[in-house]
Amino acid sequence: WLPETYLFVWLVRLSPLLIAPISGAIVGLMLLGYKKLALNKLIDIFILASFSVLIEIIHYKIFLGFDNGLLAYTAHRLPFLMGLSSVIGVFGVSFVISLINTLVTFFIWRPDYRKKILFFGLVSLIILVLINLTNQYYLNSDNPGYFSKKIAIIQNSDRKNIFGFFSSKNSHFYFPGTERLIAEALVLEPDFLIYPFSPFNGYLAADKGEIKDDGFKKTVAGEARDFGDWVARQTDFKSQSVFVNWVNVIRGDKLYPEIVFLQGKDFIANYQKRELFPAMDYTPEIFKKIGLFVTSIDASSASPENSPIVEIGDVKFGPLICSEIFKSALGRQSASQSNIFISIGSEAMFEGKIPGEWDLIVSQFIAAANNRPLVRANILGVSAFINEKGEVMEKMGYEKTGVLAGEIKYRKSPKNTLYSYLGDWPFIILVLLFLSSIIIVKLF
Repeated sequence: WLPETYLFVWLVRLSPLLIAPISGAIVGLMLLGYKKLALNKLIDIFILASFSVLIEIIHYKIFLGFDNGLLAYTAHRLPFLMGLSSVIGVFGVSFVISLINTLVTFFIWRPDYRKKILFFGLVSLIILVLINLTNQYYLNSDNPGYFSKKIAIIQNSDRKNIFGFFSSKNSHFYFPGTERLIAEALVLEPDFLIYPFSPFNGYLAADKGEIKDDGFKKTVAGEARDFGDWVARQTDFKSQSVFVNWVNVIRGDKLYPEIVFLQGKDFIANYQKRELFPAMDYTPEIFKKIGLFVTSIDASSASPENSPIVEIGDVKFGPLICSEIFKSALGRQSASQSNIFISIGSEAMFEGKIPGEWDLIVSQFIAAANNRPLVRANILGVSAFINEKGEVMEKMGYEKTGVLAGEIKYRKSPKNTLYSYLGDWPFIILVLLFLSSIIIVKLF
């Protein structure tokens, strides 16, 4: 269905051949490290939990954030643990879960430690509760109240007939299936109507006259002004709904993955992807040398300097396109200026519901860690409205066709979390310092 992603798809299919030996080697080295560093004391519990989370950190870094095995993700239905991510991040939550498991293991394995483990467990629980209560008090203090916006998300599970087409004869776009869903959504009078995928097969030209590249000329589905006219026709020129769409736009002789915001026929805002994913968004040089190419997007089409927010009225969206949801640094950058995250993505190159469910869980932690509600829009599902605590308020499941509509509640100027300010590195450094101190004790 998405032939331009063939290289990424095959890399994913072959990835177990790479993941298995790398993961095996990492886990083996970590267990060997624990065996060498164990002091046969209660502190061994911390050593084992630290090695456990260190495995996750290395996995996460090697596989560019695509690691659905994080222990923290098992807590996506536990608000207390998700709330801790706003202080210690997702790896910190993994550490807490690992520590709990290690305490239980040692309680069974070492009867001589049981009294100490019960005491330590109780003290740890009290500390975590106090941290969470203090954090929630801080995040909710001086709260002037919530505002809300009506948002409608269109899902379309018809993989074969999802695309419309463009008639160059009369400069019209036609999207029969999509138009029916838009009409259904507009009855609900949403403030924002999200179609989380390009409705046409090809690229949108900001101005076709500026394109010099012959390859781009052949792939243009239509011009922005024609697409704007189509949006205006669908919204009947009277609706105040803002139409939100993820599309690839040719500007000059460069292709950009963008989220565009239209009101009537006017493009009122756009967001350009800040970080591209290799072999999916662009072709790395190493693959070009052996004649393997994916999309026409150049690696330089994204930049961390691109604006992390889109401001429409009192709503400051922090957009994240597709793979950007796995980049916690981008979420933190957006959180510093936004009051609602909007994550538009698709797992269309995969079969089955697991990738969509996984991305939903990642979205929950992005919301909780940064104290921002999040709108997750996925053309095939799962789409959802998530509050600032990471709780799923409403959702539409995988491969369901229809409109998910609801109100997203937000604060105009929400407080930033400790994690938003500091990120993962303070916790990672603490783990490394702790293990380094144990090595020094063993050596001397």
